[in-house]
Amino acid sequence: MYPFDLRTDDPAVTREWKRLEGSVFRRQHRFVAELGAVAWLARSRSYMWFRDVRLQTSGTASIKCYEKKHADNDIAAALFRGLLEAMSPEFELDAARNWLSRTKADLESASSSESSGEREIRKTVCRGLELIVDYYARPRWFFNEGLFVGFKELLGPKVYPDADRLRENSVARRTAAVRLGYALWFFGPAALLNERGRDTFLLLEPHPPDFGLCLVLASGILDPGSGRPPGSPTSPDSETQRRMYERKRLYHAVYAFVCDGTDPGKRARARRILEEKGCLGPLKRLEDGVSEAEAEDEALKIVVKTEPGLTRKNLKKSIDKPPVFSL
Repeated sequence: MYPFDLRTDDPAVTREWKRLEGSVFRRQHRFVAELGAVAWLARSRSYMWFRDVRLQTSGTASIKCYEKKHADNDIAAALFRGLLEAMSPEFELDAARNWLSRTKADLESASSSESSGEREIRKTVCRGLELIVDYYARPRWFFNEGLFVGFKELLGPKVYPDADRLRENSVARRTAAVRLGYALWFFGPAALLNERGRDTFLLLEPHPPDFGLCLVLASGILDPGSGRPPGSPTSPDSETQRRMYERKRLYHAVYAFVCDGTDPGKRARARRILEEKGCLGPLKRLEDGVSEAEAEDEALKIVVKTEPGLTRKNLKKSIDKPPVFSL
């Protein structure tokens, strides 16, 4: 490990950075473009409140953070007040567990005069408090035997493939990287107390693209569904990149359809794209083939017509820039 006072111009640092840049940390190439993964990352989760709570510095601070989420409810406020009064700096978690045990017992034996709505509020708040206390008081149990049912989609015993499948199946490996990266973002490094999660993390390590994706998602700097920083115009999910993709797709379809010598398979794919875009009619007269220069001219002309404000000059500049497209 390098000492913290090592200068950035030190050759050892330069060598190490180049090594990392060439493998795990080339973040600009880490995309989550699969529709299933994007939908899974972006979906609403009823337990999302827990991430804000676990980012606090202590059990007491987390309980106070959770209290703010129920600030408008008098029943919940009374519960929080009772718990915080029972806790002391020396025995905060032990006191909290004892208080929760008594309160849950009282709920079970509560008189029928209490409305079902009030009782449900108490149960919901107590369940949340129990999660917080267990997270701090017995974290290994929390992430394994005591894993909350909602968290099982992140770290459950059945959501990660076995070692052989992770080694041999690139799709399973990528899916695991996305899931574990999100779990690490949600729980922080403590998620690796989960035995299956930890095993998966170690199995991903020999595969730089998947390990890198997991780490970048865990860092939280990426927009779900993208391997780029939020709002980046070069994100594969941005409107700019979608427009660029469609522009190149049409350009290459026109070029392949009219250029003399295009192989039949590519020409058939080009025809389907042109039919989809409604651009086939004007090009049928050139179906017998034209020179490369004429094909380029025709492709530029067709694309410019479909996009108001786009000039031939700007289109020509953008065609050879990333992302590269081919039929």
